[in-house]
Formats: sequence, C-alpha cells, structure tokens
Amino acid sequence: ILEKPADKIRVDSEPVKRVELHLHTIMSAMDATNTIMDYCLQAKKWGHTAIAVTDHGCIQAFPEAQKAEKETNVKIIYGTEAYMVDDHFTCVYNPINLKLENAKYVVLDFETTGLSNKYDDIIEFGGVRVEQGMVVDSLQTFVNPKKKLSNFTTELTGISDKDVMNAPTIEQALRMIKNFIGDAVIVAHNAEFDIGMLNAALVKIGQDPLSNPVIDTLSLARTIYPHLRRYTLGYICHQLNVEYNEDEAHRADYDARVTSEVFLYMIHHLDEKLNVRNLKDIDCIPQPDAIKMARPKHVTILAKDEIGFKNLFKLISFSNVDYISDVPRLPRRLLEEYREGLIIGSACFNGEIFDLMTRESDERVQEAMKFYDYIEIQPLGNYSWLVDTNRIENMDVVKRAIFDIVKNAEIIGKDIVATGDVHYLNPEDKIYRDVYINAEAVGQRKHALFDYRGRVKENPDQYFRTTDEMLKEFEFLGKDRAYEIVVTNSNKISNMTVSLKPIKDKLSTPKIEGVDDTLRNMVYENAHKVYGKDLPEIVEARIEKELASIIGNGYAVIYYIAEELVKKSNSDGFLVGSRGSVGSSFVATMAGITEVNPLKPHYLCENPDCCYSDFDLPNDVLSGFDLEAKVCPKCGHLMKGNGHNIPFET
Repeated sequence: ILEKPADKIRVDSEPVKRVELHLHTIMSAMDATNTIMDYCLQAKKWGHTAIAVTDHGCIQAFPEAQKAEKETNVKIIYGTEAYMVDDHFTCVYNPINLKLENAKYVVLDFETTGLSNKYDDIIEFGGVRVEQGMVVDSLQTFVNPKKKLSNFTTELTGISDKDVMNAPTIEQALRMIKNFIGDAVIVAHNAEFDIGMLNAALVKIGQDPLSNPVIDTLSLARTIYPHLRRYTLGYICHQLNVEYNEDEAHRADYDARVTSEVFLYMIHHLDEKLNVRNLKDIDCIPQPDAIKMARPKHVTILAKDEIGFKNLFKLISFSNVDYISDVPRLPRRLLEEYREGLIIGSACFNGEIFDLMTRESDERVQEAMKFYDYIEIQPLGNYSWLVDTNRIENMDVVKRAIFDIVKNAEIIGKDIVATGDVHYLNPEDKIYRDVYINAEAVGQRKHALFDYRGRVKENPDQYFRTTDEMLKEFEFLGKDRAYEIVVTNSNKISNMTVSLKPIKDKLSTPKIEGVDDTLRNMVYENAHKVYGKDLPEIVEARIEKELASIIGNGYAVIYYIAEELVKKSNSDGFLVGSRGSVGSSFVATMAGITEVNPLKPHYLCENPDCCYSDFDLPNDVLSGFDLEAKVCPKCGHLMKGNGHNIPFET
C-alpha cells in the first residue's frame, strides 16, 4: 500500500473530538471493507477516545475489537445494527363491525411524483366502486402538481407534463375524490402509501384526514397467501389468474381495476376457506410467517454495561437462530423485553424514523421516536442513493426531512446524534465497497444494480469522517446545533457506556447454587461405597487435596456439569473416555466422570459389604491392572488390582 502524499492525509483539527456510534467492519458481509483494527488505528491518530462497532445482525468483530482496544487505547462501544420487525401485519385500518358481503368498497390507486406524501405530489387518481361483487362506477383524473415532472416519473407512469398541464388542481381533485369515496370501505394495494398520500394532501389544504375503514390487499395477501415468493400486484395477479398487462401497469385507473379483481378473489377466500365474513375479524387471522415477510427496520443497539452486554448476546442469538430468514430478524417485542442495559438508536434511512418522516404526520413520528434513546441523522451523502434511485426527488427534500427529524426530536426531548453509518475508511475506498455491492447484486440477480436509464446506481458516501468533516456536513443546521449533534451528543452517548470485554481474561465459571457441597457429598458418598465406611488415609488425603484445589479455584461447577453430561451419555449407551487432567483426578473418578483411578496401585475387594483395600505393595508395581487376583484376607472374596499412580498436579 503506497503512502499518501502529505496534502492527502486527513487530520482531525477539532480540540474536542466526536465519537462514531454507527460503524461497519468486514463482518458486515459484502457491505464493508475494513477491519475494526483499521478504524481504531485511524481513530487513535485523530485523537478520538472511543468508537462503536455495529455490524449488520452479528457481533463477529468483537474479539478483534477487544484486541484493537488494548493496542490503541480507543474504547470500544460494542453493538450491532439489527433488523427489527413487527410480528403482525395490519390488514384493516379503522375496523368496524361490518359484513364483508354487505359492504360498499372503493378500490383506489394514486400515481405520484415520488414516494413521500410530505414532499411529493399526487398526479393521478384512479378508483372503482364495488358493490355486491360488481364494479358499478369508476373515476379517473389527472392532477396538476404545478411543477415539471421528472423524467423518471414519466418513464415509470407514462404520464407527461402535457397530461397534467390543464388537469384539476389538488383542491379540485380532492373534492371529486372525497365525493366518489363517500362512506365506502377503501381498498388499496399497499394502502399505507395510498391513504398516506390522500390524507397528507387533505391536511395540506386544511381538511381533516379520512376515517373510513381501509383494507390493505398487500398485507391481506401476505396473511392469506403466505406461500407466495413475492407480493407485487402483478405477481399476485399471476398466481390468482387475474389478467395483468405490464404495459398498462403503473397507471392509477388500471391498477385500481386490477386490484378490485384481486380483492374479490380474496373476499371469496376469506369466506370459503377461513370462515371470515366480518371486517373486524380480518386482523384476527393468525400470521405465523409475518416475521419472515415483514420489511425489516434497521435499529442501532449499543451495550451500556454488563447487563446490556448479556442482553445483546441474547438478542443476537434469538435473531440468528429463531428468526433467521433472508437476514437475522429481531422482533420488536424481544428488543423491548431485553433492552435493560442497552442504548437504542434509530439507525439510517432504512430505519423507522426517516421512513416515517417522509410519509407520516409529525404526531406519528414523535410517537415512534419515543421507542428510541437517541435519534440518528447522517451526512447528506449517505442519502444520495435515495435521490439516485428516485425514492426522493432531490437533496433539498433530504434536507427538509433532516430538518423535520431534528425539529420533532427536540419537541419530545430526544437527543439527536450525527452518525456516519461508516462502511469504509477513506473516501477513495468507496470503489471497493461498490465492487462488493454490485457483485452481490449480480450474483443474486437483483435488478437494483442499474437505474431506469441503464446507469450503474450510485452508492452512498459512507467513509469514516473526522470531526471537522462531520461538522461541515451539518452546517446547514447552524453551527451551534451542528456542534451539539456531532460532538456533544455523541460523547454523551459514549460516556453512558463502560469498558466491556467479550472474551474474559479471568476465570468466569457458571453459577449453580450449592454446587461445592453437592460435589463434595457426591465424591464422599461414592468413595465410601468403594473403600468402606472408614476411608483409608491415602484415599481421604487425596480427596481433600483435590477438593481444596478444585473448589478453591471455582471449578466445582465444571466437575458437576461434566458428571451430568457423562451420566446422560452413559445412560444413552455412549461410552465416554477421558484424557489429560481428568485422568489424574481422583475426584473425577469418584464423581463418575472417568473410570481411571489415579491412586497408587492397590488391591480392592469387590465384596460391597467388605471394601477391604491394600495399598502396601512393592514400588516396582506400575499399574494395579498388572496384579494377579488374590483372595481377600478379611472376607475371602476375590480382590483385583486397580490404580495407576498418576499425581494430581494441575
């Protein structure tokens, strides 16, 4: 690796340094390029006091992180970026007691300039009224957004500036739409988006949002057809033999009509196969696969103390064992159950807060923020992918969203922290991550690699930033506020955490109540069975010597667990051999862990009522098994040799 020219070396010149609380290492598979040691060495050069490691759904970097902390003296904040999911889909909003066969429905769809109901505009409405299983009326209208449409919008929807130029204004269109809907049950595919657009538009012009019951055919399909691989409208139509023309799709009137046909199939399925005939009963349908199908929300989890560290390990185990799917998923209810000792951050644009900020009311966003201990925002370059893929119109909209997040967090008193969501060390390293991401996209046959113009999509700028660089990123919020979220609050979170060690450097045995006495009693009980009521001095002396060492050093629990394992194995017909220090331990012999008797060679009477033993043998006897059997002088039964003269010196 060539050294950089002096003018290319980045330095952190701020007197008080920030702390990076959101960072990925190479253990975020195919998504990051550097080891935690690389980051810690850089942090040390810059004078940073701490750094967090938050790999995707795993904690595999922790051992190296512990080593890096020791070598660099940069405190490691241990954490993860988890894939949080809710384990139930909402199929019906505003449910009422209403028989499905008697209901009047309006199935609707909107075409818009983007995916945000706060920052984008409606450009077309399409709806059909369904009564008694038949379409009885329809409405289609373009809407003038009073701005030029993007090329992407026109490419996707086929709607041009000419179509909307002389169309009704949003005020005029909403009047028509409200009259058309009336008191009907609203039906839409991904209703959260469509109803969100409709209600946001109503609020913008000073009207109340609609309170009609709403059925989401997307969530309903996931509930009643859990076997499907995808839940796009086109794929569901194919599975239900509903005609679907890709050339006509993404037009509001066509999608509304097709959705109505899908919905009629679903009503029939609810009635005939699930015995569900009332609107209020739909959300009572079991959803055992909901966790696997729900869209994960990224969430940052940091361990504050030893209790949190243990809970973090539990959550990682749950997500990677019980809820593994395309990614290790973590039910929100489990995070709530085990959040003691943890600090929860709102993560990146794939998290819940940024998503809600672009499509829900401030009140809804504030309610969601209450779940988190701090709210994250990232540099504008981190959001470039959203603009490049036309999920958000431009960077001005990103700025507005960040402004709104900060405003709402401050209203409810939540700390706002600027994090880097770091995936590589230096700006020039971005190309290596691009190779990872694009290679994975090609390997998985994803279409996300190219945009609608055939260009390779741009990945975000997510390098490890200095304090100076991060302060500059947030100048648009004002210098004082930028300093607070970049420096003050990141150090505040860091100071809430203590130094932790994932790999203990001291003995840390399991804890079982009374295990010392349990082992002692077990050993003496078996020793009396073998050597009689009055133990030979050599036997008792050896037991006491070993127990003093075993119990005194905290190993009694290990012996007890080993005894339970061996007993279970032997009872199942599997023999257990011994090696190493187990073979030299007479306590292990008397506990039933091993058959090897390490005492000096001796004779032992096999009569359980006698138990006579003779240790007075010549020194040239190396093993009791070399001795020939002889008659017990006490009871006349046969005596056999045992013992191997193995000292207990571990």
